[in-house]
Amino acid sequence: MAQGQRRIRPGFWFVLIFVALLAYALIADWWKGHAVLGLVIVGIIVAVLAFCLYRFPKFRGWLFGKVKKGVVGIAYGNGNEASEASTSTSTPTSTPTPAPAPVPVSDLTPDEKALFIDYIGNRCENPTCRRTGDLDIHHIRPRREGGTNSVWNLLALCRNCHGDANKSIPPRPRQVRWARRHTDERRRLLSSGKWKYQ
Repeated sequence: MAQGQRRIRPGFWFVLIFVALLAYALIADWWKGHAVLGLVIVGIIVAVLAFCLYRFPKFRGWLFGKVKKGVVGIAYGNGNEASEASTSTSTPTSTPTPAPAPVPVSDLTPDEKALFIDYIGNRCENPTCRRTGDLDIHHIRPRREGGTNSVWNLLALCRNCHGDANKSIPPRPRQVRWARRHTDERRRLLSSGKWKYQ
């Protein structure tokens, strides 16, 4: 069933315009007497931010995630308005049946983890990290959401990258691309007959 369209909070545009005008008035007043200093400060901030966004992908993912979450939260609220509207329009006889929760698959045994890590090359699959040794197995689609032990759903990651990946830093589509970087290794593991999962 498709989700109902979320509605923007009442008064959102008024608050946004008011805050923008207030910020403009304060900055314009200060800028009259300190134009050169203002340009230097803005240039430094832009240069540092651009360097951090370019050099640190974890920071980039974290910042974009926070900005997106903040903007969506400010614009749409916590989603209660949409859910209240949908419950008020539904008829009492049409109660939706909850979807069955996916059954988590069993965790990998230590031998299976070691086998997967060995075939991947005993290196963290985050292309910006590539640490060796003491790796964890990460499920791109979590087991609690129905993720399987397929080699295409697994990543060998160091502890730091595994912690970030569990927070969807980077997002899942990029994690899938990480797995595809080692397609040959995964195919070799499947063709070896040692991997019992599909």
